[in-house]
Amino acid sequence: MFVVIAHVGGYAYCIKVTSNPEFYANSPELIAGCVVYKKGELKFFSEDTIIQPENQIPIPHNDIVLAEKNGSFKVLGQMPGDFREKLKGAINASIRLDARTRARILGAIPA
Repeated sequence: MFVVIAHVGGYAYCIKVTSNPEFYANSPELIAGCVVYKKGELKFFSEDTIIQPENQIPIPHNDIVLAEKNGSFKVLGQMPGDFREKLKGAINASIRLDARTRARILGAIPA
């Protein structure tokens, strides 16, 4: 599952999500760099879900079109209105992102 954060130059810039919070259980400095949703908080996250800005994947739009045609692509929903600000806060708090990567991601997020 991915969250699309921007469309730039023929690519959907996505962040992979995880439903494996154990990795972060004893790492408050790592979890501060993520956006966290509890099970059921959003209808399309059936488990506790962590969105990790450092786990980005650019997916070519052509690949998305092909996946939609073959039935392996599905839009599950739209992120809530406050997601953009939560994401920016997580990016700025991340100890896993270097300054250059942080600036690139922040610059790609639409206002």
